[in-house]
Amino acid sequence: MYIILPNNIDTMSSDTNVFDTTEKVDILVKTAFGFPSADESRAWYEETTVPFNDYSIGEDILIDKIPAIPDFNTNGIVRSAADIGLVSSNFVNYAATGDKSLCSIVDDSTGVIRRIRLLILDETPQLATPGASWYKLNMRILMQLDFVGLPK
Repeated sequence: MYIILPNNIDTMSSDTNVFDTTEKVDILVKTAFGFPSADESRAWYEETTVPFNDYSIGEDILIDKIPAIPDFNTNGIVRSAADIGLVSSNFVNYAATGDKSLCSIVDDSTGVIRRIRLLILDETPQLATPGASWYKLNMRILMQLDFVGLPK
């Protein structure tokens, strides 16, 4: 299951415009020692504010072909917050009925991609640069989202 978070998210949360060797090594070292990589200015042993998650749930292994044009609004399947281990207060203007284009959680017609609208993320605490990393805990997995500038 792929997760799409629309609303013009800037996916580069780096001080460089490329994913350079230093950043790659930093991520590999932090992963090897069992620490998250939320702030590139921190050493691996200082990354203690968010729990590390390196497991893969079997059903989440990505073996399905991603549709070129996902169908959310016509034949999509609306999900509730409880279906994915969240509650309605985790969203801005939560909706699970009515117009599918306005519903908070919709699987595309193939069941491969999930669209999540207006999920309220939690800022990773104690970062050198506030707002550099965001995440959301649910009852099943840690949804690690490293995006810049997502308002709460």
